[in-house]
Amino acid sequence: MTSPNLDSEEEEIEILIEELEDDSDDFFKSTDHKKQDLDIKETNISDSYETIELVETQSEEIQEDEILKITSSQEIEEIIFDYNTTSKNKDRTKIIDKIATFLPNNVLEELLKEIAFQDSYTLCRAKAVSLLGDKADTPEIKRLLIQKLDDSSPKVRLWTVWSLRTIVYDPEVYEALIKKIKYFEKSKRVNLWIIRSLSDQIDDKTIQDTFIHLLKQKPDNETRKLLLFYLLQKSNDEDMATELSFYMLKEVNREIRKEIVKKLVLLDFEDVRYSLEKLYKKERDEEIKDLIYPTS
Repeated sequence: MTSPNLDSEEEEIEILIEELEDDSDDFFKSTDHKKQDLDIKETNISDSYETIELVETQSEEIQEDEILKITSSQEIEEIIFDYNTTSKNKDRTKIIDKIATFLPNNVLEELLKEIAFQDSYTLCRAKAVSLLGDKADTPEIKRLLIQKLDDSSPKVRLWTVWSLRTIVYDPEVYEALIKKIKYFEKSKRVNLWIIRSLSDQIDDKTIQDTFIHLLKQKPDNETRKLLLFYLLQKSNDEDMATELSFYMLKEVNREIRKEIVKKLVLLDFEDVRYSLEKLYKKERDEEIKDLIYPTS
């Protein structure tokens, strides 16, 4: 009997082991793939649920938006109806306050334009103008507000100036304000607001010349103080400083004259020094004289 070929058997065993290991690897790989497939399916299911929830949420939001639009539309119709059927002034002002909560809205803006020109009650027109001021930078509203500078009520004109202040840089606007304050406006309060509004463009030579012109018209003390407050900000310019020094010699109010002197003594312009010397000779107020030539 021949002995078994151990080498041959060992080789077979090795081959079997390798095949077994290969089968085992394939099994585990297959199992891993199945697990991965299962994970993917679970993920897909989860994603599907999330997608469904998102779609449902979006659908609910769209429905809510539609409901709000319908509700808002109904409320706007009610507002317009209430305004057109209300004769009491105070009730109309309350309606205008309610309009403010729905802006911006094209339909209500058209109503505000109508109110600004046609409502007989001053406060209603003033409120309409102030609300329209939020769109003062649009050509149509700008032109409307410029027209309202001629409203019969100073209160409405005041709110019109306030509304235009945000676009005072617009040449059409500041030219209208200049024309108004130089030739037509009689209300001191409105004029003060025009000055404040125009002061935002004090670097503009046209505005400076306008303020000088107004100063020479000898307005009341409050107006002169306000004009000088802005003009003195430009006193580092020699031409402006000279103009103010000439005006200083004519100013009758001690406090106003004193404020001009306090600013001009800091400057080193020949014409300004000449005016200060001239003022010193005729000035009776010792405090002002001491500002020009300090004694100590």
